[in-house]
Amino acid sequence: MVQQYITDETGKKLAVILPVEKYEKMLEDLEEMDKITKSPKNSPALPNHTLTDDELLEVIFDSKEQIKNGNSYTMEEMKQRITSWKNK
Repeated sequence: MVQQYITDETGKKLAVILPVEKYEKMLEDLEEMDKITKSPKNSPALPNHTLTDDELLEVIFDSKEQIKNGNSYTMEEMKQRITSWKNK
């Protein structure tokens, strides 16, 4: 997919233009992730625990490092994992 941006007069990116279908899918995915993060008991990664801000930052930085090292999942793999978590 070609990425298109709205920029200011200096070339700074201000917004992204994407197809409505892609935007709606992103919203659905975010809602699903929000449900999972708000229900720690439903996620094997967060059993009966809500992350503090510091813990969340640690997870984010660790995740970035994992991605950098090639330890990541495709969107399809994550959808399958989320579905299996919800079915437990």
